[in-house]
Amino acid sequence: MATLAGQDHYWIYDSRTGRYAAIHRAGCSFCNHGQGVGGGYNRFLAVWRGPYRSIDEAAQHVFASLRSFHQMRYCRRCCF
Repeated sequence: MATLAGQDHYWIYDSRTGRYAAIHRAGCSFCNHGQGVGGGYNRFLAVWRGPYRSIDEAAQHVFASLRSFHQMRYCRRCCF
């Protein structure tokens, strides 16, 4: 998906091992525009998906596309 410059957008952290999906704002320190904390994460254990134009669009993607998750979360730092 293309970058959404100049807009507030969201990313999904899809944890394959924890089997959860967490929605973050792009500017969240945990998300870092889909790069993760410090720009690194294990791509075999998790994937950043996005960006999405709204929190609702990201949540719809979780329920429509991610079949292996047990829980959907919203980042407590940036989403509320």
